[in-house]
Amino acid sequence: MSSNGDLDPWSSGGVTKFISESVVSILIKEGAHHLDLRSDNKDDTSYVREARTREVNIIKEWLQLTV
Repeated sequence: MSSNGDLDPWSSGGVTKFISESVVSILIKEGAHHLDLRSDNKDDTSYVREARTREVNIIKEWLQLTV
C-alpha cells in the first residue's frame, strides 16, 4: 500500500494510480506525506479521514487472508 498527498513535491514519482490488485495506492487530495499516519486532529480534512478509513479496511482484509 502506498499513500501520497497531492501537495507532496515528490508525489509525481510515487505510486498514485491503480497498478494491480496487490499494489494499492491512496492519493490524499490537499494532503501531504504521512499526514494519514498521524493521530486524529480536529483540523484533518475529510480527504485525510477517508484515507485513514480506507487504510484500516485494507489492513483488515490483509489480516483476514492470513487467518
